[in-house]
Amino acid sequence: MNQEILRVLLKKRSKSYALVWAAIYAFAEKGEMKGSVAELCALLKVSKSTLLRGLNEGLKIDEGIQYSINSDALLINGLLKTKKAVKQPDNEKSVVWKPMLNVYSEFFLERTGLRPKISAADGKALKNIIAYLKQQVKDKADEKAVVGAWQYVFANWDVLNDYHKSRVKLVQIDSDLPNILYMMKQPKTHKSNESRLDKFRKAAERDSR
Repeated sequence: MNQEILRVLLKKRSKSYALVWAAIYAFAEKGEMKGSVAELCALLKVSKSTLLRGLNEGLKIDEGIQYSINSDALLINGLLKTKKAVKQPDNEKSVVWKPMLNVYSEFFLERTGLRPKISAADGKALKNIIAYLKQQVKDKADEKAVVGAWQYVFANWDVLNDYHKSRVKLVQIDSDLPNILYMMKQPKTHKSNESRLDKFRKAAERDSR
């Protein structure tokens, strides 16, 4: 029995569709239901058009079910087809997923004054970030070390240049992460290089006057 069909149809204003499917499963045997359209309509006290709409609403939920009507004879099969369990994404299985997201959310709120909007792309990016940071820590099974590495990134965010500091979305951080870590490990070198660039820009501006 596909309980999802009943759950969805019971939420509709009219309960006739859910009643249709309750009767179908009540009279089903070995994954199929055979019956008379007229008798089913009389039993449920619904019109044929309501019965057909109810059937079609159920098929929208479970495409594995099929039905046919030949004159008055109704045949429905595929009723015992179990719905495959939805495979959870790896990021939902990971015990560091929520702590990593919390660390990021706090950082984003502090920087912008807003809560981050996490899209599907951001979720995938965080999964990539977790996998990448696991490769960087000494003990790859140490979940706390992965979260600690993530905290290290945001604790040292201000050593980055203005370009990287402004890219605070997870998809952007995922893309920039190798460069971010490189700059954080060599902040002094990075700052001196940045100051040289500033000198070159100022000189170029003077020459252009």
